[in-house]
Amino acid sequence: MVREKKIISDIIFLGRKKDVLKYIKYADVFVLSSLCEGLSLVILESFFCSCPVVATDCPVGPKELLGENKNGLLVPMKEPIKMAEAILKILADKKLKEKLARNGKEVLNNFDIEKQTKKHEEVFEEILKK
Repeated sequence: MVREKKIISDIIFLGRKKDVLKYIKYADVFVLSSLCEGLSLVILESFFCSCPVVATDCPVGPKELLGENKNGLLVPMKEPIKMAEAILKILADKKLKEKLARNGKEVLNNFDIEKQTKKHEEVFEEILKK
């Protein structure tokens, strides 16, 4: 398809890679076009790399991390035109790109080991009280 569209010089196919962080950190936008997700580690990795995210609004996963377009842009599943529009929106708007990258980094604070341990302890304490 890239040959047919004459965009082959604009795209690099890297194949399967184990260490994706070294590639994500150079990306202008990370795109996740899943139909089904859980807690998407690759979205968190993108946040870590300050890379803004565009993802499909599948039933579970991306919305929990991206919020309502606060930490990344959500698009309906199986709508490639809307996906392309969201990607172009980030590429064209430097302030939006920076805001999404900054907000994504803030999400990572929720995954701090000390905060998570404290939350688990609170849950266990509530269970023990019953």
